[in-house]
Amino acid sequence: MTNDEGSTNAQMTKRQLGRSRHHSDLVIPSSLDIRHSPCAKGPIASAAGLAELLSQIEPVERVAVDTEADSLHCYREKLCLLQISVPEKDVLVDPLADVAMVSLLTSYPFVISVRADSPFRSLGDLIAAAKANPGKLNYPSSGIGTVHHLSGELLNAMAGIDITHVPFRGGASPLTEVLGGRVDLLLEAMTLSIGQIQSGKLRALAVTSRERWKALPGVPTVAETVPGYEVNSFIGLGASGGTRREVVERLNAEVRKALASPDTRQRFIDLGGEPGASSPDEMQGFIEREIAKWREVIALRRIEKQ
Repeated sequence: MTNDEGSTNAQMTKRQLGRSRHHSDLVIPSSLDIRHSPCAKGPIASAAGLAELLSQIEPVERVAVDTEADSLHCYREKLCLLQISVPEKDVLVDPLADVAMVSLLTSYPFVISVRADSPFRSLGDLIAAAKANPGKLNYPSSGIGTVHHLSGELLNAMAGIDITHVPFRGGASPLTEVLGGRVDLLLEAMTLSIGQIQSGKLRALAVTSRERWKALPGVPTVAETVPGYEVNSFIGLGASGGTRREVVERLNAEVRKALASPDTRQRFIDLGGEPGASSPDEMQGFIEREIAKWREVIALRRIEKQ
């Protein structure tokens, strides 16, 4: 599960959530599919250590006899990363009702950055230019209602500016457009932008976390210029709603063991993330707060369901 707002936008329906070829008491959503994720490149990059993490988790329960696959394969197949975003009109999944939260895995901020030859040396410079030229500057996202889009709308609202949103159809297009000089600034997950920043192709103006981030300690926070601004993205694991509590707790315990591996932790850290498990209840509360936050932004900026 990665963050945005509202309801899942991972092209999953209730039928898919319940689908399993194997009769196991561990029923976890049947796909590992974040193709429609607004952070697709970011979470996939951050989840580079996820396969290693999952390989360390033993099956929670043995699968009944009517399967030819081994239980570990079944277990992996049913794991799912869900995307919370502005709900499409025909999406039927409610992440709070249809997903049993297991654990958060890692969190990371977004980075506001510009091309290395941009005249903007700080977020203050960018905001001043935006105020002097309303609507002239622009920023890309991988789609309307994605966390990139909403984070920009939140900045517009809190900084009193009007930076134009330019939606693309996912993938690396936003990064490509900024590097090509066709779009003015990038608001992107650190997991995707940190390599371009470290190579000198992008200049980081600010991180969206509450405090300065370990991976970019010299980069100020947005809140240092726009008090109160904070956006953090995340990756988490969820099972299908109705999964028995003891199964969720066992899975949570195994995730904690996996995240205790120094190698796994370092892979998340190298990609700009801060690994850390949570209890199922802590993850539930976190998701509830995130959804409430982005719903406020959606209402304030009058963003319609797509």
